[in-house]
Amino acid sequence: MNHVTAAEPDRWEPWRVWFSQHFFTTLQGMTKPVWFRHLKLNRYRIAPRFLARALLISVSSPFCSKNAAKDQRDFGSAIENTTLEPPLILLGHWRSGTTLLQRYVSMDDRFSFPNFYQCVFPLGFLSSEAKLLDRYESMLPKTRIFDNMENSFVAPAEDEFALCSMTGYSPYMAWSFPKNWNHYYRYLTMKDVAAGELEEWKRSFRYFVTKIQYKTGKRVVLKSPPHTCRIKLLLELFPGAKFVHIHRNPFDVYPSTKKMLATFLRNTQLQTFDEGSLDGRIIDIYREMYDCFFAERGLIPSGDYHEIGYEDLEASPLHEMEKLYGELNLPDFEQIREPVQRHAESVSNYQKNKFRELPESIVDRINSEWRPSLQEWGYSGRVNAGV
Repeated sequence: MNHVTAAEPDRWEPWRVWFSQHFFTTLQGMTKPVWFRHLKLNRYRIAPRFLARALLISVSSPFCSKNAAKDQRDFGSAIENTTLEPPLILLGHWRSGTTLLQRYVSMDDRFSFPNFYQCVFPLGFLSSEAKLLDRYESMLPKTRIFDNMENSFVAPAEDEFALCSMTGYSPYMAWSFPKNWNHYYRYLTMKDVAAGELEEWKRSFRYFVTKIQYKTGKRVVLKSPPHTCRIKLLLELFPGAKFVHIHRNPFDVYPSTKKMLATFLRNTQLQTFDEGSLDGRIIDIYREMYDCFFAERGLIPSGDYHEIGYEDLEASPLHEMEKLYGELNLPDFEQIREPVQRHAESVSNYQKNKFRELPESIVDRINSEWRPSLQEWGYSGRVNAGV
């Protein structure tokens, strides 16, 4: 998959953007019981201007339930008998280069990846993808709503969206129900979650990954920023898994994350939300994520973990990807050398977002509260080169 650097005029694109902004959300694939469970939890509080979004989810949820039942009826036995290979798991905070890393690894057809359609409709994609993929693809904006990356239902995606649709036990639910922000962000680390919810989450996660391997017959690569602070849990769930963590200068990560979260909230929220509170929330989330990451990183067995810097990957993708393959003892890198080179050339002129200078108050908080990351990877100073 490539970054979009130029595009032919498309008279339907403004309508796709409008539909995405006013109707479609990643909760579209929730089954009826899960959707109404969380509606009840939020006391059915939907802001009037977001009723169309909620109505579309309510209308589609019975069909998602039907497809989920069909998947289980037609493929359940085969999925249960599929031997799951330990996945390769890509870690890193939002806007740290996880998507770029995922795109490079996805050029290796010896691996498989959950695509965006499968992550939005995780329980019923075996029954529905062939019939509905083209229809949904025709309604999706060609670029992502918060940057210039290509957007597609067949592109590799974050499995956290699948967990969100399957259970609702995800911090991403807070983007739709921000009045319950603290409740849903408990699911970032999964540490303060009721035993029953945790077991449902684990069962759902393993089922989803096994479905992807059953469909593709290949080892699965997972990528979701929340996994960065779930290493202990992931090792229990997927013994033998390998991990790659990508880091980036926190002074670049902060403004890019704020833009991403603000954009997602505007396009997925079902309740009103004060965007002014994002500054403190971003600081707290990053700190919590990396406190947990640094505490659990040492649990990964030697030879199953690799660290990579976004700046290094951007500057020398061939060298960094070859090193990654060597240190994790992955299949022969030579098979993907040329695709990696071509992709690197295709994104060489990619235009990053530009941001204003960070307020001194934010700079001070990053220097103080994100200090372990700054020290760990040797980052210093304020960077405003664009993200």
